[in-house]
Amino acid sequence: MIDNQKLEKAGWTSGDADDFLRIPLENTFQKWGNTWTIIERTKDWVLVCQNVAPDTCNYNVCKVKQGKESVFPNGKTYPAKEELPSAQQWGRLAWNYGPNLEKAKAKYLELTKS
Repeated sequence: MIDNQKLEKAGWTSGDADDFLRIPLENTFQKWGNTWTIIERTKDWVLVCQNVAPDTCNYNVCKVKQGKESVFPNGKTYPAKEELPSAQQWGRLAWNYGPNLEKAKAKYLELTKS
């Protein structure tokens, strides 16, 4: 179930009603064999901690991509959901700052300031 209050808190408005049908990024999720935790987010950008080892966090700033529903040849349907950029898009839509939270926050603030 989609938590509309969570989406509204992240900057979504009622004008984005069609986008509410997408499954939002979870606060904590798995990607590339690591646990990722959202530190801050807006509708379009997220600052995340990528746990690469116990007690070791790489900070990333990423564009939140709005994935579309997919239907595969076997008929299986995957719902529309929010996603992080692909590995090939790092450097254009996402940046890794290693353990430097200060630099990651600066990039996040640069991208999210109005």
